[in-house]
Amino acid sequence: MKCPVCGSGNPHEAQFCSSCGAPCKLVARSTWELVQETFRVYRTSFRSFLLIALVANAPAIPLAFVSGNEITVAVITLYAFSLVLSALAGGAMVCAVSQQYLGSPIKARECYGRAWARVLSLVLSTAAFFLAIFGAVAPSLVLSTATAPALVAVSAFATIIGMPLVIYLAVSWFFFYQCIMLERKGPLASLWHSRELVKGRFWRILGIGAVFTAIGIPGILAASLVFEVMSPVLGALVYAAVITALVPIIWIGATLAYYDLRIRKDNYSIENLAQEMGEA
Repeated sequence: MKCPVCGSGNPHEAQFCSSCGAPCKLVARSTWELVQETFRVYRTSFRSFLLIALVANAPAIPLAFVSGNEITVAVITLYAFSLVLSALAGGAMVCAVSQQYLGSPIKARECYGRAWARVLSLVLSTAAFFLAIFGAVAPSLVLSTATAPALVAVSAFATIIGMPLVIYLAVSWFFFYQCIMLERKGPLASLWHSRELVKGRFWRILGIGAVFTAIGIPGILAASLVFEVMSPVLGALVYAAVITALVPIIWIGATLAYYDLRIRKDNYSIENLAQEMGEA
């Protein structure tokens, strides 16, 4: 098998090039294998992934000092800035994983440059995603403090309807970053295309998402505890550092799951990835 990166010959069954270390092919993986590969990818380029995540989570530090009831122009601006950076980081992370798979050095600046070229699609899709999730849970949140029996019943009904809808949307739109960055889909088209990819594999993607969420929960809980017992400044810094370290796991895992899904559905190959990244 010829390496798609350096052109060296390798045994047909080889998954990685013996010369440059780049993957020779993309293979379908079980959920456990996806987890293992996620940590291998993260460990191989730890500093690059951490730098990409650090840029996205920079607004989390000042926002940690904001009271839950405090709404000012500065706070709204920070949240808006955070949304844009998070969207760009999601796109940059897809590029970073793809560059590693193609044997190219990961450059955070280049990854963000590629994401910036798709910034409108990334931001609008991210905003649509969160608005849809919020819309699904908003009725139950608004009525959660109600005491009248009729309103309590309505709140319970809204929760019963809203939570399954949240899960459905989160799973169906799980790959919109990848659809934007690799398949050049637009804002709404990326959401619909993600849903088409997930169709027929819904429960598998739900399971994969649940596993990666479970991986991050202990760290988030520990960071929240530290934030409560430490001084505000130190607690905010520790909390931001933990979140920054955990976020790449979700992004890398989602991108690998996207590869896996396209391999199973479309016989996706390393050559296809190189073409979509413009490196073929």
